[in-house]
Amino acid sequence: MSGLFLFTHSFERRVALVDNPSWQLTGAAVAELGVVRRFLARPVNENISNTNPMQLDYSFNGIPPLFYSGALPFPDMRTEKVKVSIAGSADGRFPPIFSIGDLLCYHRAATKESAVTLLLTYRAGTTPPATEPPPLGKWVDVPNSPIYGQIRVALTREAIDQIRQMSGDGYSYELALDAHFINKTGSA
Repeated sequence: MSGLFLFTHSFERRVALVDNPSWQLTGAAVAELGVVRRFLARPVNENISNTNPMQLDYSFNGIPPLFYSGALPFPDMRTEKVKVSIAGSADGRFPPIFSIGDLLCYHRAATKESAVTLLLTYRAGTTPPATEPPPLGKWVDVPNSPIYGQIRVALTREAIDQIRQMSGDGYSYELALDAHFINKTGSA
């Protein structure tokens, strides 16, 4: 008997058949198989591209912005707070991030080009505990205090178009990204 294995990641649907004649379906597995069949029979949202996910470059130190013709969808040129939710995959390490990030806006007046870089913060570690008292008059890190790192994501025009104005506690915009993130840390 063939078994069915379902793997879902974001909006992507993949199904693989596993051929193993000795594998028998239990009552619970048959019930789950019915759920899987109903799940696969649901209509797929046509606005979501399952075959070609958006690709975004990111870096842990710096990344050049992607400029495009036209103005930004923001009222003025300042750093904006954004609530971010991220799904998808990455070809390198992509640590868990805080849900509030910054939109760094750029504008070239001469060529009328604009760009946006998403700045995300994550907890990178903790300062080591002190083994001896610090010398008098010298500044030292507070023992066991958090260390934060930053990720910079160069947003494409497609990603910028997904930014929605939404006022919340500490942010003015929302952005939900489902993309494949490419690590460009070494090439910036």
